[in-house]
Parts: sequence; C-alpha cells; structure tokens
Amino acid sequence: MSWNILAAGPQPPAPPTVGTALIWSVYFAALALAVGLGLTVGVLAPDGPLARRARRLAVPIAVVVAVTAVLALAELASTRQGTSLWSGLAPSTLQDFFIAPHGPGKPTGLTLAQMMAYLLLVAALIAWRVTSARGMALIVLALGVTTVVIPQLPVGPLLAQRVATGTMTALHFTAVVLWIGGLLILAILGILGRWDAGVADDDAIAADWAGVWGRFSNVALCSVGVLIVTGTWMAWTHVGSPAQLFTTHYGRLLLAKLVVVMLLVCAGAYNTRVLLPRLAAARAADDRRAVWRLAVEHFPKVVAVEAVLGLTVLVIVPFLSGSARMQGGSKPARSFDLTVFGTGALLTALVAATLVAGTRVAVVRRGPERELTVTPR
Repeated sequence: MSWNILAAGPQPPAPPTVGTALIWSVYFAALALAVGLGLTVGVLAPDGPLARRARRLAVPIAVVVAVTAVLALAELASTRQGTSLWSGLAPSTLQDFFIAPHGPGKPTGLTLAQMMAYLLLVAALIAWRVTSARGMALIVLALGVTTVVIPQLPVGPLLAQRVATGTMTALHFTAVVLWIGGLLILAILGILGRWDAGVADDDAIAADWAGVWGRFSNVALCSVGVLIVTGTWMAWTHVGSPAQLFTTHYGRLLLAKLVVVMLLVCAGAYNTRVLLPRLAAARAADDRRAVWRLAVEHFPKVVAVEAVLGLTVLVIVPFLSGSARMQGGSKPARSFDLTVFGTGALLTALVAATLVAGTRVAVVRRGPERELTVTPR
C-alpha cells in the first residue's frame, strides 16, 4: 500500500524509514482532521454550541494541512534527489522535482489535480472561519475526501483489475478518514468542552452531544462495513495465506493493524450496544443529569481512547510496504472476474445484514403497560 501519493511510480519494496513513515502518518492525520471537521459541522452538528466550537478549529487545521503537505512533498523530492529532508525543502530541489524528465517520482496529472485540491481545501478552511456557513463545511468535507481519492483513480486503459483495485482502495481510504477524522474532531471538542464548562447552556450542550453520538454511530457503522469489505479485498490481494501474517514483515504489521482495528470496533460496539441505549433511555425519561453524564462526560472519554487507537493505525499503515505475497514468494492473487465480483457482492450483503442486526437493541421497559424500543439513531 503506497502512501507516496504525490508521485507516480511503484512503491519501492524496501520498508520506509521511521522519519518517512511518520511524515506520511502526520500527513494523513491532517487530512483526516479536515474531513472530520467538515463531517462534524456539515452532518453531525450543523447548528448549536458544538458547531460554533468546531469552527474555531478551521484555521489551525488549515495550517496543519498546509505544513504536512509541504513536508510530504519535500520528502518525495529529497528521496528522488538523494538528499536530506531539509534539503528537500529548498526551492531548487522542489523545482528539479517538478521539471525532471518523466520517470519514477515524476509528478503526473493526478499529482497536479491533488495539489489543486490541497490548495482549495486550505482556502475553504480559512474562508469557512470567516463565513461560518454550513455549506462551506460540506465543501471542506468534499474537498478532503477528493484529496484522498484522487491518487487512487485508475489511469491508462480501464482494465477490470485496475478499476477494482482503485475503487476498493479509494473506498477504504475514504472510510478511514471519515471514521478516524470524526473520532479525532469529537475527541478534541470533548477536551475543549472541559475548558468551556459553564460558558454555554448546559441543556443545549447535552442535547447537541446526544444528537452527535447517535449520528456519528451511523457514520462509524457504515465505515466499518466498508472497511470490512475493502479490507478483505486488500488482504486477499496482499496476503497469500494465513501463515504469511506471522512469517513476513508485511504480515506482522498487518496483523498488528488488525488488532488495533478490532479494539476500535469493540469500543464502537460498546458505544452502540451500551452507551447509546442508556442515553436514549435517559432522554426518554427526561433525566437531564443522566443525559449530561453520558453525553458530555462519559462518551467523550471513550471516543478519546478510540482517537488514540485511530492514530495508532495511521502510524502503522505507512510501514506496510510491498506485500506478504511478494515477501513470502507466493504467486499474485487471482485477477478480478465475475467470480471475484460475485464473492465480493455476497460478502457485502452478509456484512450489511450482520451490522444492521448487530445494532438492534433489546427493549427497555418503562412500566407494566408501556415499553420503549431503544435503537441507535
């Protein structure tokens, strides 16, 4: 899986250095922050105290996105020129990178399109801080996702294998930035909320948070479903057998990533199966103290832990260079055909049915004659 998405050419088989991997981790985390901010204000909390609090993050995130994009570009330029990262920041090195003859590392049309998306994303974040319009939040969300997806667009002949791989990778990355980006922004807002305690109306804040958790659970659920399907495809194409998860460098890193993702899924299941039903029951009973305790105090703590796990995933992924099949000497995966498509469609249907069934929550009884069915919103 290549994270050098600003340059054309295959990913080198050698694992990246720690410095390079950290640059790409921070780079992708910055994009996730931008996507998460657009998601939060555009979809999860379009109005109310949380939206106003989130808008204050627009300019800082714009700065982070710009800085990390420059670092990533400098890392690519320095690698191509065989110089240090600091030298890669020099205008002459960047100029040589862009005007070099065609070859590995030479920017392509997709590279230029992605750079334009970066500029528009930074501009939208800054403009949003001024306009404070929900529409600008949706633009930030769209630009952030577009920036992630552009490098995965198939170029050249539209072969089935190339289209399938590009589509699956684009969907995988989109689900990652939506899920982890949302977690990061909500965790930050939870921390900022401790500083703003007593500034705004407590009931309004609690109601805002309660609505956000229900809506974000749906986003997380869809993201998990997409990640299961696309992750299965990517694991199948990169891993030849279960044994390669333990016998190859790629496999061990992938296994570590899967363990962290499973912890994230377990935390999400706790939110869906335990916290959301309790929150819904408290709101139905008009128990304001319980709503505040769950929505404003307890939920943000759980999400903060999830955000740390999400960052851990972003740290691991850049080290996934090459594939376990290549390192283990296995033959490439079967090419995309109708059989593969049918298997994927069946897996998608099974995952969707399982996730929908898993979100159904037991009935919470309210007295001998009435009952309330509590389900995530």
